[in-house]
Amino acid sequence: RSPAAHVPPVSPHAPAAALIISAYAAHMWEMYGLRSWLSPFLTAVLQERAARANSLAASLTALSVLLGAPSTALAGWISDRLGRAVTAAALLCASAACSLVFGWLYGGPLWLLLAVGALYSLVVTADSPVFSTALAEVSPRERLGRLMAWQTLAGYLLATAAPPAFGLVLDLFPGPRGWAAAFSSLGLVALVGAGFMIYLHRREQKGRPALKAGSPTNPAPRQTGNFGRDPSCPPTCTPLKSSQVREHQESHAGDHPDRRKNAGD
Repeated sequence: RSPAAHVPPVSPHAPAAALIISAYAAHMWEMYGLRSWLSPFLTAVLQERAARANSLAASLTALSVLLGAPSTALAGWISDRLGRAVTAAALLCASAACSLVFGWLYGGPLWLLLAVGALYSLVVTADSPVFSTALAEVSPRERLGRLMAWQTLAGYLLATAAPPAFGLVLDLFPGPRGWAAAFSSLGLVALVGAGFMIYLHRREQKGRPALKAGSPTNPAPRQTGNFGRDPSCPPTCTPLKSSQVREHQESHAGDHPDRRKNAGD
């Protein structure tokens, strides 16, 4: 056999998986940039307004992380009904808007800063499980482990790079402008991620392999498995069409033991 015969075919879901992984990485950039610098930012805001600015800022930061727990459950519920791509894109746009506004609230009314910060904390974490579910739905079973590993790698590479990049922007723009520019840098990357998910939704609307709300892509009858393959067939098998499944069932309908017994009677 030639070497080309051993090259696995490119999955039709590969573009969708790449878009999801890229959007997830943008999400991680924003989320970990916020979590790393929220406490120093709040300390700077509160140091002239509270006696124990450091401890209060740390407590508020811990509370912001805690707010992400219920928001992920709600986002998962919404994505089951509206679709993964639409939900993730909306949340990325919402968190990006908070990023673009949050830094400019330095020196502004404290109640407004805390209100925007609470909303920011809710939406920046909410889409985390949506990405993982979306990737699992578009990935062929035999490649799911590899694609999930790539998602984790890409996500944490950007999560690691975001805090020092935030600090670099903060140094380039001294004073309150630095906080505004640094938080805005998080939001700009989140908008790129939203663009990936919007493009994925458009692929979905055009009928290309993408992800539907609440169900795996390319659904098939139960006899053919999760991705339209016969369970006894190797991963490289061509998926069965619904019409082929029906023809097979009709052709073997007379082989059922109960029907043979009735025919003999």
